[in-house]
Amino acid sequence: MSKFTTPNKLAQSYIECELDQKIDILWSFIKSHLRQKSLVFISSQKQVRFIYYKAFILYNIFSFYFSVVSFLKRLED
Repeated sequence: MSKFTTPNKLAQSYIECELDQKIDILWSFIKSHLRQKSLVFISSQKQVRFIYYKAFILYNIFSFYFSVVSFLKRLED
């Protein structure tokens, strides 16, 4: 018997997909699990770098868009 126990809410799952679908599936998973902690394993450093930069760019674009929209809404009020 182990000294440590696995938390009750911890779930493990994986998806095998075609290479051309990987980014789309990862993006949809992240969007549908925003309020949960997730750990994603990626097979190569090149893929990690690509996904990181794409996510960073998208995050900045969305942050800018939502800040502009909220600013415009405040101007209307």
